[in-house]
Amino acid sequence: MGSPNRILREGIDGKVIVRTGRRIPGVAPVVSLSHPVAVVRMAVGDAYGAPRAATANPVREANRPGAPNGIDRSVCQSVAEFAFATAVSMGGLVYGGPKWTVSAVYEGMLKEEMDRAASRHPDVTYHPMLIDAAYAGLMTEQWDCSVVIPTLNRDGDCLSDLVLAMFGSIAGAEVCPLGPGR
Repeated sequence: MGSPNRILREGIDGKVIVRTGRRIPGVAPVVSLSHPVAVVRMAVGDAYGAPRAATANPVREANRPGAPNGIDRSVCQSVAEFAFATAVSMGGLVYGGPKWTVSAVYEGMLKEEMDRAASRHPDVTYHPMLIDAAYAGLMTEQWDCSVVIPTLNRDGDCLSDLVLAMFGSIAGAEVCPLGPGR
């Protein structure tokens, strides 16, 4: 699909935030990390208020009047595409996925879009798993490349703080909200 910079130029309407933890000279990370870990999270929407049950048309249900923060498939598409494009640019792998316990509709859309993006990026290693397992894997697995973790909004908020702390500082990573003209 292209590099993160190309996707940025085309605009993704401020739907994605990227936080990347990197080694900081002179700061020892909590765990043995040598490659960057990027968290690609939704910048809009809130799965806590999303519909919990599948409907005949989950996209219409998620976009119904009064639905929280305009949850829709395009947010999931943006996160999925940017996660894979980031993995390509970093020479890394895509790791993680939804939790499956808050909203089958919203989290199902993210999983579907992750799988579609994986098929468009066959050269990127993709390890789909529950986000809970991704948290544990960050503390226990060793990678020989960068890792990109796509997340829902709520998971990304918590996970990006964890990743930064693992590298030794909550202030040690850039925050890059992405949208038109940025």
